[in-house]
Amino acid sequence: MKGWFATMIGMAAFALTTPAFAATASEEADAPQASDLRQFTCPLGGARFEHDVGYEAFPLVTLPDGSWIGDHLINVQIPVCPDNGLVILPDLAKMQEEQDNRMAYRSYTPGEIARLPALVADPEYQALAADGAYAQAYWLASKLERPAAERFFLLQRATWGTSDPSVRRRTVERLANDGMAVIEAMEGSEMRRRFTAIYVVNALRELGRFEDAAALLDQIEASGPPVPGQSDPESMFAPEEAAGPLRLAIAQRDDGRFAAATLPRRMLDSICSGKLARIYGPTNDATRAACQIRYDAEEKDADDFEEAMRLQHEEPEALDAQCAATPEDKRSGALAKACEFAQEDRDRIAGNAMARDGAKLASDCAATPESKRSGALRVACISLDIATQTALGKQLADDPAAYAIFCPGARDMDLPDRSDLANRGCQNAGFILKDREEAALVADPDRLDVYCQTKSPEGLTASRDDIDYEVLLRACSTLEFKRKDADIDRLVADPALFDKRCGKFGKTNSSGNEVYDVTEEQDHCRWAWRKREDVRAIAAAEARGLRCFKDGPYDPERPRCFTPAEYDAELAEQAAFYEAEEERDGMSKFRDGSSLVQAAHVRAAAIIAEGKRSGAYPGPEAD
Repeated sequence: MKGWFATMIGMAAFALTTPAFAATASEEADAPQASDLRQFTCPLGGARFEHDVGYEAFPLVTLPDGSWIGDHLINVQIPVCPDNGLVILPDLAKMQEEQDNRMAYRSYTPGEIARLPALVADPEYQALAADGAYAQAYWLASKLERPAAERFFLLQRATWGTSDPSVRRRTVERLANDGMAVIEAMEGSEMRRRFTAIYVVNALRELGRFEDAAALLDQIEASGPPVPGQSDPESMFAPEEAAGPLRLAIAQRDDGRFAAATLPRRMLDSICSGKLARIYGPTNDATRAACQIRYDAEEKDADDFEEAMRLQHEEPEALDAQCAATPEDKRSGALAKACEFAQEDRDRIAGNAMARDGAKLASDCAATPESKRSGALRVACISLDIATQTALGKQLADDPAAYAIFCPGARDMDLPDRSDLANRGCQNAGFILKDREEAALVADPDRLDVYCQTKSPEGLTASRDDIDYEVLLRACSTLEFKRKDADIDRLVADPALFDKRCGKFGKTNSSGNEVYDVTEEQDHCRWAWRKREDVRAIAAAEARGLRCFKDGPYDPERPRCFTPAEYDAELAEQAAFYEAEEERDGMSKFRDGSSLVQAAHVRAAAIIAEGKRSGAYPGPEAD
């Protein structure tokens, strides 16, 4: 699941989450029950102590500072020795190596242990206790000259764990002042460093250092391809560029913790209204003003959209004349949208036609940089990219060696220094592999049943079986449905069993779907009654030479039966309808074996071959 890992310098966020039933934001404001209780031995003095390093986080939204809802509790991840205040540093290398989102902790070397008494006694270290355990961990990791990626991990997270504005400001100042030097010392690709530097821009903005923020953003943009923003798990599209919303927030002089222009839409109301002030502190005046600007813009955009749709559908000829007669810079918002929609329709039709020759399209797209594509070519190349992402997913799922190169770490995680084609290909490969894992589990129902009784990540860990928790839940659900279907089929096939179990439910057996307050047993009997009646009706119709359609095995509607000629005509009409719908929507080009799909598989194979030759996945410049 995407929520198990966060995209930040290619590392896992390692916050313990509750994947299938994460708490709501208001519930997460309160300290959770113990969720990851560990035993520790203090490196200084040897005292043993217990500490709960887990908390609930809601991973479907990434906030502008990189945190999730619930990460205000993040300081619990750093154990603190109760007798001397020494923090125990996380072992990020181990977590990355094991691809595990649970916290792991490192042992101090003998040389480090010799230095610890003086470091822990340092007044600067002791004063940082007021800023949280992550702030102390960053200071200590810096003194011990830990790797730069580890130090940035601690530096960034130190800003998350407070609702106190003064503590937040101190930790953000530390990020703004130290961040770039730490990033420049990090190993890895330049794209990872540029992606991470966006958080420093955001910190400068929050401090009101707008000119510095804009200058750093200019520097980041000038040094390479656009840096992607945070991905949205609900969106099928690649994330928008990070710079746009940040630049708007800087222009609006929004120095709030979460600038309105940078917020995911689903979080806008909660932040703007101050509903989450208990977690994040109050929303300041600048952010409230920017919220109103965004609300006003959204309202105008909605009005313009409605009018544009009316113009396009009710007055298409008049619209074409208006678009031709009105310069772009003179068009109203509604007219601009309507002209844009009309042109997009023309481009879509022409682009779909181009996609019928996949080999030529692949050549044209390869010869034209993405930034130079427009009109029908842009539409057609997007279709080729979508088909290539699908082809990559299939080929990567069938090639473990290529998958290991292209898709390291969590299979649902976007990497900022990996091309969007490869990110989507890995995501698609992950879906395929999950489906295969689910099918393998369902194929062995006795073994699966043992896991389904546990239904918890802890139970899986204890069983020492490497099974994805999401796959387990899906497999258990599939097993449950299979058993339900088998039980219903037994009721249909055995009249005596039906009478014994279902005779007492005479009223609900024949009820429609509008009657929903029934027990599981009543539900089984109702579905069995429907299926039995359908079987009888179809048998009677076929005895008269008719052929029947049935929409679904448990649908309350009775089968529709026709003469053979009428049945064949109905089949042909349905096929023609769906084919016309595919053509109208431009989906026919994605059919298996189409010219576009064949070209996409050739392109995907070339991408994989180059990755295996170089031993690395393609970067954003490959898109």
